Amino acid sequence: MEAMNGSAATSKGHAIQVSAVDPDPARWVDEHGDTLYRYAILRVGNRELAEELVQETFLAGLQGLARFQGQSGMQTWLVGILKHKIMANSSQE
Repeated sequence: MEAMNGSAATSKGHAIQVSAVDPDPARWVDEHGDTLYRYAILRVGNRELAEELVQETFLAGLQGLARFQGQSGMQTWLVGILKHKIMANSSQE
């Protein structure tokens, strides 16, 4: 995905708006890792599972970055992904 004047192109060449929030995945761990981990540990109560769910969240975010429309902050978007990961994990138990 290549940034260009406030928009980005998806793999199919469609333009999407990118928010003022920098969607650079290389910075996600530093900028959002602690918040996501704290959110996960409070909900699942298991450190290893919380770490795994956060890792899965980052992977899902990276895979779905082209769908990020910038209508929320990057952290809000990642927390939403994490919530779905937690719910999916709960339903498997």
